[in-house]
Amino acid sequence: MYLDRTDIELLYRDSLLALKFVLEQSGVSSWSKWIATDLAKWEIEKSVRHHLSAYGGMGSLNDLIICTENKHSITKSQEPWVNSLLLDLCSLCYTFAVSLNDQKEITLEEIVKGMGRYSYKLQGWRCLSCGYAELSVNELESYVAHVLVRNGITQAMISSNLIYYTEKTFQLDIPEVQEYRGNLKKVITKSNIVISNRTGWLRPCPICNSEDTAVYRWEKQKRKGLLFHTEVFEPSEDNLSMH
Repeated sequence: MYLDRTDIELLYRDSLLALKFVLEQSGVSSWSKWIATDLAKWEIEKSVRHHLSAYGGMGSLNDLIICTENKHSITKSQEPWVNSLLLDLCSLCYTFAVSLNDQKEITLEEIVKGMGRYSYKLQGWRCLSCGYAELSVNELESYVAHVLVRNGITQAMISSNLIYYTEKTFQLDIPEVQEYRGNLKKVITKSNIVISNRTGWLRPCPICNSEDTAVYRWEKQKRKGLLFHTEVFEPSEDNLSMH
Protein backbone atom coordinates (compact mmCIF):
# COMPACT_ATOMS: atom_id res chain seq x y z
CA MET A 1 0.00 0.00 0.00
CA TYR A 2 1.34 3.42 -0.96
CA LEU A 3 1.68 6.12 1.68
CA ASP A 4 0.07 9.45 0.90
CA ARG A 5 2.15 12.61 0.78
CA THR A 6 0.97 13.82 4.18
CA ASP A 7 2.25 10.63 5.82
CA ILE A 8 5.59 10.90 4.04
CA GLU A 9 5.98 14.54 5.09
CA LEU A 10 5.31 13.67 8.74
CA LEU A 11 7.68 10.71 8.65
CA TYR A 12 10.40 12.82 7.05
CA ARG A 13 10.07 15.45 9.77
CA ASP A 14 10.05 12.86 12.57
CA SER A 15 13.07 11.09 11.06
CA LEU A 16 14.99 14.37 10.93
CA LEU A 17 14.06 15.18 14.53
CA ALA A 18 15.14 11.71 15.69
CA LEU A 19 18.42 12.00 13.78
CA LYS A 20 19.04 15.47 15.20
CA PHE A 21 18.52 14.08 18.71
CA VAL A 22 21.13 11.35 18.15
CA LEU A 23 23.66 13.82 16.77
CA GLU A 24 23.07 16.44 19.49
CA GLN A 25 23.26 13.95 22.34
CA SER A 26 26.44 12.45 20.86
CA GLY A 27 28.12 15.84 20.66
CA VAL A 28 28.31 15.90 16.86
CA SER A 29 27.52 19.60 16.68
CA SER A 30 28.37 20.22 13.03
CA TRP A 31 25.94 17.61 11.74
CA SER A 32 23.23 18.38 14.30
CA LYS A 33 23.30 21.99 13.05
CA TRP A 34 23.12 20.70 9.48
CA ILE A 35 19.98 18.69 10.31
CA ALA A 36 18.51 21.74 12.07
CA THR A 37 18.94 23.60 8.78
CA ASP A 38 17.27 20.69 6.96
CA LEU A 39 14.27 21.02 9.28
CA ALA A 40 14.08 24.78 8.73
CA LYS A 41 14.39 24.37 4.96
CA TRP A 42 11.56 21.87 5.04
CA GLU A 43 9.25 23.87 7.31
CA ILE A 44 9.73 27.14 5.43
CA GLU A 45 10.42 26.13 1.83
CA LYS A 46 9.31 22.48 1.67
CA SER A 47 12.75 21.79 0.22
CA VAL A 48 14.84 18.64 0.77
CA ARG A 49 17.81 19.64 -1.37
CA HIS A 50 19.96 20.73 1.55
CA HIS A 51 19.45 17.38 3.26
CA LEU A 52 20.19 15.36 0.12
CA SER A 53 23.48 17.23 -0.25
CA ALA A 54 24.64 15.70 3.05
CA TYR A 55 25.20 12.30 1.43
CA GLY A 56 28.13 11.30 -0.69
CA GLY A 57 31.71 10.20 -0.14
CA MET A 58 34.40 10.88 2.43
CA GLY A 59 33.34 13.39 5.08
CA SER A 60 29.64 13.06 4.27
CA LEU A 61 26.91 12.23 6.77
CA ASN A 62 26.86 8.57 5.76
CA ASP A 63 30.62 8.43 6.43
CA LEU A 64 30.15 9.39 10.10
CA ILE A 65 31.01 6.93 12.87
CA ILE A 66 30.08 7.92 16.42
CA CYS A 67 32.51 6.54 19.00
CA THR A 68 34.49 7.33 22.12
CA GLU A 69 37.75 7.35 20.13
CA ASN A 70 36.41 10.32 18.16
CA LYS A 71 35.68 12.10 21.48
CA HIS A 72 31.92 11.88 21.03
CA SER A 73 29.68 12.20 24.10
CA ILE A 74 28.69 8.55 24.45
CA THR A 75 29.89 5.53 26.40
CA LYS A 76 31.48 2.42 24.94
CA SER A 77 28.28 0.49 25.70
CA GLN A 78 26.25 2.95 23.65
CA GLU A 79 28.43 2.76 20.54
CA PRO A 80 26.74 -0.14 18.67
CA TRP A 81 23.27 1.14 19.51
CA VAL A 82 23.94 4.76 18.58
CA ASN A 83 25.57 3.79 15.29
CA SER A 84 22.70 1.45 14.42
CA LEU A 85 20.29 4.32 15.09
CA LEU A 86 22.45 6.65 13.00
CA LEU A 87 22.60 4.22 10.08
CA ASP A 88 18.88 3.47 9.92
CA LEU A 89 17.72 7.03 10.60
CA CYS A 90 19.99 8.38 7.85
CA SER A 91 18.52 5.79 5.50
CA LEU A 92 14.98 6.80 6.44
CA CYS A 93 15.68 10.52 6.01
CA TYR A 94 17.31 9.93 2.63
CA THR A 95 14.50 7.67 1.39
CA PHE A 96 11.78 10.15 2.40
CA ALA A 97 13.74 13.09 0.98
CA VAL A 98 14.13 11.38 -2.40
CA SER A 99 10.43 10.51 -2.46
CA LEU A 100 9.44 14.10 -1.69
CA ASN A 101 11.97 15.58 -4.11
CA ASP A 102 10.84 13.34 -6.98
CA GLN A 103 7.17 13.56 -5.96
CA LYS A 104 6.92 9.80 -6.13
CA GLU A 105 4.70 7.57 -4.04
CA ILE A 106 6.39 5.01 -1.83
CA THR A 107 5.30 1.88 0.02
CA LEU A 108 6.26 0.75 3.50
CA GLU A 109 8.10 -2.19 1.95
CA GLU A 110 10.19 0.20 -0.16
CA ILE A 111 11.00 2.28 2.91
CA VAL A 112 12.26 -0.78 4.81
CA LYS A 113 14.19 -1.94 1.75
CA GLY A 114 15.81 1.49 1.60
CA MET A 115 17.41 0.80 4.98
CA GLY A 116 19.47 -1.96 3.39
CA ARG A 117 19.64 -5.69 3.94
CA TYR A 118 17.97 -6.89 7.12
CA SER A 119 20.28 -9.90 7.37
CA TYR A 120 23.54 -9.22 9.13
CA LYS A 121 26.69 -11.29 9.34
CA LEU A 122 28.58 -12.12 12.48
CA GLN A 123 32.22 -11.21 12.03
CA GLY A 124 35.00 -12.78 14.04
CA TRP A 125 38.14 -14.84 13.56
CA ARG A 126 38.89 -18.36 12.44
CA CYS A 127 41.96 -20.53 12.29
CA LEU A 128 42.17 -21.83 8.72
CA SER A 129 44.26 -24.78 9.89
CA CYS A 130 42.20 -26.34 12.70
CA GLY A 131 38.87 -24.50 12.33
CA TYR A 132 38.80 -22.80 15.73
CA ALA A 133 36.25 -19.95 15.57
CA GLU A 134 36.03 -16.91 17.82
CA LEU A 135 33.73 -13.90 18.17
CA SER A 136 34.37 -10.81 20.29
CA VAL A 137 31.86 -9.50 22.81
CA ASN A 138 31.86 -6.19 20.93
CA GLU A 139 30.90 -7.85 17.65
CA LEU A 140 28.17 -9.80 19.42
CA GLU A 141 26.68 -6.54 20.72
CA SER A 142 26.92 -4.96 17.26
CA TYR A 143 24.87 -7.83 15.86
CA VAL A 144 22.27 -7.53 18.65
CA ALA A 145 22.00 -3.76 18.14
CA HIS A 146 21.65 -4.05 14.37
CA VAL A 147 18.81 -6.56 14.55
CA LEU A 148 16.85 -4.96 17.40
CA VAL A 149 17.23 -1.37 16.16
CA ARG A 150 16.15 -2.28 12.65
CA ASN A 151 13.05 -4.02 13.96
CA GLY A 152 12.38 -1.31 16.55
CA ILE A 153 12.68 1.58 14.11
CA THR A 154 10.38 -0.16 11.65
CA GLN A 155 7.71 -0.71 14.31
CA ALA A 156 8.14 2.81 15.73
CA MET A 157 7.74 4.30 12.27
CA ILE A 158 4.52 2.36 11.72
CA SER A 159 3.12 3.45 15.11
CA SER A 160 4.25 7.11 14.73
CA ASN A 161 6.53 6.67 17.75
CA LEU A 162 9.91 7.19 16.12
CA ILE A 163 11.26 10.02 18.28
CA TYR A 164 10.29 8.32 21.55
CA TYR A 165 11.85 5.03 20.42
CA THR A 166 15.06 6.79 19.43
CA GLU A 167 15.35 8.56 22.79
CA LYS A 168 14.79 5.35 24.79
CA THR A 169 17.21 3.32 22.68
CA PHE A 170 19.89 6.02 22.90
CA GLN A 171 19.59 5.72 26.69
CA LEU A 172 19.91 1.91 26.38
CA ASP A 173 16.36 1.43 27.66
CA ILE A 174 15.73 -1.69 25.56
CA PRO A 175 13.44 -4.16 27.37
CA GLU A 176 13.92 -7.08 24.98
CA VAL A 177 17.72 -6.99 24.81
CA GLN A 178 18.52 -9.43 27.64
CA GLU A 179 16.31 -12.19 26.27
CA TYR A 180 17.45 -11.72 22.68
CA ARG A 181 21.14 -11.58 23.61
CA GLY A 182 20.80 -14.70 25.76
CA ASN A 183 19.11 -16.69 23.00
CA LEU A 184 21.66 -15.49 20.45
CA LYS A 185 24.56 -16.63 22.64
CA LYS A 186 23.05 -20.11 22.75
CA VAL A 187 22.88 -20.25 18.94
CA ILE A 188 26.47 -19.00 18.64
CA THR A 189 27.75 -21.58 21.13
CA LYS A 190 25.79 -24.33 19.38
CA SER A 191 27.51 -23.24 16.15
CA ASN A 192 30.92 -23.96 17.75
CA ILE A 193 31.92 -20.30 17.89
CA VAL A 194 33.67 -19.14 21.06
CA ILE A 195 32.61 -15.77 22.51
CA SER A 196 35.75 -14.00 23.73
CA ASN A 197 36.82 -10.73 25.36
CA ARG A 198 39.72 -10.51 22.91
CA THR A 199 39.94 -7.14 21.16
CA GLY A 200 42.95 -7.67 18.90
CA TRP A 201 43.90 -10.11 16.18
CA LEU A 202 43.53 -13.85 16.71
CA ARG A 203 47.13 -14.80 16.02
CA PRO A 204 48.44 -17.34 16.77
CA CYS A 205 45.53 -19.76 17.14
CA PRO A 206 45.05 -20.62 20.85
CA ILE A 207 44.30 -24.26 19.94
CA CYS A 208 46.92 -25.32 17.36
CA ASN A 209 49.30 -22.32 17.54
CA SER A 210 49.00 -21.73 13.78
CA GLU A 211 49.62 -18.26 12.37
CA ASP A 212 47.16 -18.96 9.56
CA THR A 213 44.14 -17.10 10.93
CA ALA A 214 41.72 -14.75 9.18
CA VAL A 215 38.69 -12.53 9.65
CA TYR A 216 35.65 -14.77 9.20
CA ARG A 217 31.92 -14.24 8.78
CA TRP A 218 28.82 -16.31 9.56
CA GLU A 219 25.14 -15.99 8.63
CA LYS A 220 22.20 -17.28 10.63
CA GLN A 221 20.46 -20.17 8.91
CA LYS A 222 17.66 -22.57 9.74
CA ARG A 223 18.77 -26.19 9.85
CA LYS A 224 16.07 -28.76 9.19
CA GLY A 225 15.70 -31.46 11.83
CA LEU A 226 13.52 -34.53 12.13
CA LEU A 227 10.77 -32.72 14.03
CA PHE A 228 11.56 -29.01 13.75
CA HIS A 229 14.03 -26.45 12.44
CA THR A 230 16.88 -25.14 14.56
CA GLU A 231 18.86 -21.94 14.10
CA VAL A 232 22.60 -22.10 13.54
CA PHE A 233 25.34 -19.83 12.21
CA GLU A 234 26.95 -21.14 9.03
CA PRO A 235 30.05 -19.73 7.26
CA SER A 236 29.12 -17.16 4.62
CA GLU A 237 30.34 -17.54 1.05
CA ASP A 238 32.82 -14.65 1.19
CA ASN A 239 35.37 -16.35 3.46
CA LEU A 240 38.82 -17.72 2.74
CA SER A 241 38.93 -21.49 2.27
CA MET A 242 39.90 -23.81 5.09
CA HIS A 243 43.05 -25.88 4.58
